[in-house]
Amino acid sequence: MDRQSADISHAKVRTVTGPQPLHAALDTRVISVDTLECLRRLSSIHLKTGVKVWVDGYHTPGDGGGGLFSLVTETGEQADDIIYVTGTGQKLWRRDQQGFFTSAQAGIRRDGTREDKAIQKAINVAFDRKLRFHLSPGAHTHGSMIVIPHDTVITGSGMHESFFYNDYLDSGQRGVIVGTYGPANSYIPAYHPEHVYALLRITENRLYLNGALDFKLGDIIGIEGNRRVRDTNLYSPNQINEVVGVNKDHIVLKYSIDDDYHGGRAIRLNQPKLPKGNTLVDATGRKWNLHVSVNTRITDVGFRQKAGFRWPAVNLSTYKTVFENCSFGSEEGYTAVSGNPVARTSFNNCEFLYSRNAWEFAYYSHDTEITGPSISRSKGAPPEPGDYVCHANTSEGAKRIHITGGHLNDGGPSDSGTTALQTGPESSVRNFTINTFGRGVWGDAFATMSGCTITWGQEFGIAGFSHGYANGNVIVSQEEAKGASIIVDKGEFHANVLRSFDGSKRSVDVLRAVNRHQAHTDEDGNKTFKSTPIFYSAYSNSLDAMDGQVVIGSLEVPVGSIANDSIVIFETMIELPTQAKILLLINGTTIHELDHDEGTVGLNGKIIFASGNGMDDKYCRLFMSTTTGLYQALSLDTGIAWAQAENIELKVAGLQKQALRRHYIRIERRFDMG
Repeated sequence: MDRQSADISHAKVRTVTGPQPLHAALDTRVISVDTLECLRRLSSIHLKTGVKVWVDGYHTPGDGGGGLFSLVTETGEQADDIIYVTGTGQKLWRRDQQGFFTSAQAGIRRDGTREDKAIQKAINVAFDRKLRFHLSPGAHTHGSMIVIPHDTVITGSGMHESFFYNDYLDSGQRGVIVGTYGPANSYIPAYHPEHVYALLRITENRLYLNGALDFKLGDIIGIEGNRRVRDTNLYSPNQINEVVGVNKDHIVLKYSIDDDYHGGRAIRLNQPKLPKGNTLVDATGRKWNLHVSVNTRITDVGFRQKAGFRWPAVNLSTYKTVFENCSFGSEEGYTAVSGNPVARTSFNNCEFLYSRNAWEFAYYSHDTEITGPSISRSKGAPPEPGDYVCHANTSEGAKRIHITGGHLNDGGPSDSGTTALQTGPESSVRNFTINTFGRGVWGDAFATMSGCTITWGQEFGIAGFSHGYANGNVIVSQEEAKGASIIVDKGEFHANVLRSFDGSKRSVDVLRAVNRHQAHTDEDGNKTFKSTPIFYSAYSNSLDAMDGQVVIGSLEVPVGSIANDSIVIFETMIELPTQAKILLLINGTTIHELDHDEGTVGLNGKIIFASGNGMDDKYCRLFMSTTTGLYQALSLDTGIAWAQAENIELKVAGLQKQALRRHYIRIERRFDMG
């Protein structure tokens, strides 16, 4: 066929009955054209509606982007060059598809060049037309953010065969986002108070509030509280839920209310029209309101990024979303997966490759299932001290993260401050294997673990699990391990096997109490321990001020429980108003004061209750790292005697307004292994 011809309607086609006009031949049989461009130029003047044409390729014959098209005269459909292709005579060609299309059929070349617009366009077509988008083999390279919205189904040819590849243009941007990242965090309360409702009363799964009739069936809502969750380190509980009933004075939710939200608020998420505030614009120029991705499913797909990209391979804002047989991160990557929220989301048989974090589940993350994960450190910089490989961020309310099967190979030797897994409160870990040269597993309150094998190198194999248990596990110390296999808190620890890498039993292969100063023996001869608090953490969008001051974090410890050379670390991020200042106090005495220009202030540092020449074995020193990267130290005769310390506090003073807008705080007491 002459591709340069503008009108081929008079062409003859050879058939079994002899040469026939093209339009007559097409009425009885299917013929082919080379590409979509040839299909666009094919004259349809004499062709009947419904006639079919086979296209050999999208850009070139045999590139996998062709298929069977039918001539249609439907009105109201827009050509997208994927499902509908513009024909001559104001007609359209419609691709004959069985509920899906491929990236090759969307014109994505997968040749290593950035194809942001083509990739995003294909996802948008799949979303709009409720079709499955199948990634053909190869790298789907993009240089900017790719948005995967709610109710989207994407499949691939295998986690290592079909993948998104972030060849980023700006290291400060995000790569692939599922849902529009972090909607519940601040967007709606900040810009749309009309979607925020004060909670009057809560009964089981019913929320009583003014304006209940504003809600609609199927609404996705966020619930936020300001009361500590039982005996846990969650000080600002939150939850994603959905509306299944609307009444005059209350709404009925699908899932039970898990914590104490009295005095809290409910937020209507996923509202279709939110004209104010940040609207996300994708690579095609389409505007998206910020939303949680609901009912999205991604299978057999990889997410990778090139070296130097410090954001995760995927950022999630998901509820009832499923990832199956997917790969996150790469040898060149930094963090594999991060998200807020990651709620009622499933990861089945997925691979996590990281150089810093495998995952971080933060604000509104809960009830997430991870089954059969393969987690391993790839090439790249070692983690920063204090990092968690797998992190349920309790300071932002993450809870109930359930891991079943699979393994984590940290690839060491790791930094001594690295913890392989922080569970999150009320979480469970079953039949999971960890190999690390750093810390093992930190179990948060009411968490449980059994049937696991933990190989560790620094400080502990298992610690925490207050009000929960860690039973029936094998705890293996590395050759140069320092610390104790199990650090006892208020939980139960039974039938755990403690041994070294060579099968022997050494001094580190023991169970040790968090606070040895508080041991006592009951009448039956059983030793019990009163545990020293380990850390305080909290996150809040707003804190009320009193007399111009706000306490943002306070860690209480029993007198005498801080031993010589103990360390307390802290980190915080605060939106600091004009003329306000940050104070660090021990036992109510200000030991350091920091002034900073108005704006977001990040601080991290440590208090060392140190011994040494001229210090009389009793004074603490403060080493503080600010956003400027400078360290400051107290003089030797400043501070509080370590044995008398009972309260470590961070406070903001000099507030002119009635509230401090946003803050995050964590204060952690490191274990004394002496």
